[in-house]
Amino acid sequence: METRRFTLAENVIVDFPLDDEIRRILSSLGAFRAHLQAEFPDILERFETEFVRVMTKQIPEPIARTVLHPSGGENGMDVVQRACVAYVLHLLGWIDEIDDIILEIDRTDGLRARLYPAFYRMRALRDVMGAEAAIPFLKDYIDRRIHEIVEPDESIEDVDRYWDEIDDPGFQSPTGGIAARFHRGKSAFRIDRCLWADLMEPLHDPQIAFLVCCYGDTASVEALSPHLAYTCPMTLVEGDPFCDKCIHDRRYVESVDHPSRSFYEELGPRAQARSAKA
Repeated sequence: METRRFTLAENVIVDFPLDDEIRRILSSLGAFRAHLQAEFPDILERFETEFVRVMTKQIPEPIARTVLHPSGGENGMDVVQRACVAYVLHLLGWIDEIDDIILEIDRTDGLRARLYPAFYRMRALRDVMGAEAAIPFLKDYIDRRIHEIVEPDESIEDVDRYWDEIDDPGFQSPTGGIAARFHRGKSAFRIDRCLWADLMEPLHDPQIAFLVCCYGDTASVEALSPHLAYTCPMTLVEGDPFCDKCIHDRRYVESVDHPSRSFYEELGPRAQARSAKA
């Protein structure tokens, strides 16, 4: 069995096209509100009130007053959209015009600007509806949204090319960690540290953090190709010591069997020792 170690890229300066990101965030917010309106129309207004309250609570009072002022809608956004945008701009330290601005920011700041609005949106709904009703709704929304925005990767149809690229020595895992190849068609990843989990930890809400960061991974992999399956019963955001990811290609494996916990527990130290000797 082959093992490889990947480095987690931290403190990387990235381009953050602010106007495009704002449009993306507003699109996600709009899809969420539309789904809620379709499934629970009597809840929508209560959710919006709570979401605006949470957003404006975290931005400076002068900006919050501007967001909530009736004349604030002159820019074409309603108060829910303005509250969300103002919060994102506050996170980035930017409160000026947003047209055609490309910020150079730390990667973690960009992730925070993307993840936190979704986190507070989901938590606001759970606080309004209660977990028993909200969590199934949120999972259904995430599944549907992913299948709307993730396009199938036709290159995966070329089975040899797909696994050749993963086998290439230049292949890099975006999450870092340790990769173990059982055989062609099945790869396991042990993730001991995750930027997403790091960013969620200060918010002290593993249930919502899991939905924001991890739940959609299964649907994302399956949306890329019906040949692929994804399993990961342990996650850092839920308090586990590591994430035990595994990708299965049904063209090579007869059944989707997740590796044992003991396999992942032994993988880390052994892979580190081999890496140190190399």
